Amino acid sequence: MKGQTIRKLFFSILCVISVISLSSMEAFSQPKTLIVGSGMEPLDLLPASSSIATMDRTYNIYEPLVWLNTDAKPVPSLATKWEVTDGNKKWRFHLRKGVLFHNGEKFTAEDVAFTIDFTKNPENKLARRGRVVGYTYKIVDEYTIDVFREDGKPVDPILPAFWLPIQMLSKSTVAKTPLSKLSREPIGTGPFQFVEWKDGEQITLKANDKYWGGKPKLDRVVFKTIPEMATRVIALRAGNVDLISDIPPEEIKSIEADPNLKILTKPSLANLHLTLRTDIPPFKDNINFRKAIAHAVNVEEICKNILGGYATPVASIVPPLAFGYKDIKPYKYDPKLAKEYLKKSGYKGEEINIQSTVGRYYKDIEINTAIDSWLKAIGMKTNLKMYDSPTWINLFNTKKIDPICLILWTARSGDGVENLFNAVHSSSDSCFHGPKGVPGVDELIDIARSNFDPKVRKEAIEKAQAILYDYVAFPMTYVPSNVYGVRKNIKWSPRADATICISPEDDK
Repeated sequence: MKGQTIRKLFFSILCVISVISLSSMEAFSQPKTLIVGSGMEPLDLLPASSSIATMDRTYNIYEPLVWLNTDAKPVPSLATKWEVTDGNKKWRFHLRKGVLFHNGEKFTAEDVAFTIDFTKNPENKLARRGRVVGYTYKIVDEYTIDVFREDGKPVDPILPAFWLPIQMLSKSTVAKTPLSKLSREPIGTGPFQFVEWKDGEQITLKANDKYWGGKPKLDRVVFKTIPEMATRVIALRAGNVDLISDIPPEEIKSIEADPNLKILTKPSLANLHLTLRTDIPPFKDNINFRKAIAHAVNVEEICKNILGGYATPVASIVPPLAFGYKDIKPYKYDPKLAKEYLKKSGYKGEEINIQSTVGRYYKDIEINTAIDSWLKAIGMKTNLKMYDSPTWINLFNTKKIDPICLILWTARSGDGVENLFNAVHSSSDSCFHGPKGVPGVDELIDIARSNFDPKVRKEAIEKAQAILYDYVAFPMTYVPSNVYGVRKNIKWSPRADATICISPEDDK
């Protein structure tokens, strides 16, 4: 009897242990999946993009030669080291050995050369094409490549960082892959690889088990498309997503009070600015009209009330954190003065379009609506046109944006010349200031992109900002703060360039 009791007890304990073990095994076998709630779905997953929706995905799939850490400092990636040679006329990159693309192909200097040619090819219509135009290369050996200018002039001193968006492609794979397929099924060398894209719903990535930097701690990363901010916040609170960006100011305190959530912030290298197209009427050759806009828009009101204090008014498209920033006082909000300049401009009451995105930039609808009301208040007849992000991007890339448009550029390299080049250099595909750009600015940008003396570079960048201020190319500029809502069990660090990149060390 006593023996039976002992056997029954032993059996019961064994069953309990088995249940616990099975439960533990089941929990252990559950994949670690990080879910990002994103406001925009990308148009494509092509490299060298200027769309934040695309970069959030592709920066986890592809890799550049030189990576920039969360504070925009250059660190080795597919290049282990790099140096300038031949009297500042060549950049030599020493490539990492043993790197494999997601399909098993080996990464070599041939892939770097192919990527440069592919990006330069205008038929591929890559947004960052301007960064490689004018450059060529020479393969030294399988894991060494020289990059230099076609005209023999000194190379860009920040080229390794400036080429962050130039992400490496597999020559053998891409050469035989239609662009339409590549744009939907990317193959890179990054810590995560593409799994699937459900249109309008989500894009799923999985850990690259053979990643040169070690297998990521997360098994999967899902970018779930949730256009409405209020719905994204609800999803975060409910635990349906782990991370969202651009938290509304009115939600920050309640999120901080939630025991399951936390707010993460990061000083930003981004700059949002009101662009006036000076290559077309009515702002072409009309400084008075541009000054009227500058004094009609209340940037303090935008930063303080619309953005809840999570933005800083500036007077330059170079953000304060970037090298070469010049501290200039923003244009004064003065409706009376704005009306005087409007009268001097010869404005006859013609309707002028203001182009606005819907959800591309934080509070973009509210900001553009306010701008529209301020311009109407000084006597302008305006038409606020709203576009979804894909339509807006297409208009931007085909240079069909309206005369007044809110645009964001980010100095991802940590250097002010990056934003200057993107927005105003005449060779940039994103310049809306005529075939010769803003007078005197191209030359200064060229100095900053070819001289290795920090003092000379800083002086050139500062002079360019002063010219742009007097020219009134950008009548309203501000630097937004990067604000994220994150589940407390998530280990992740935000970046100064606002891209959502998941490192192998990030965890859940």
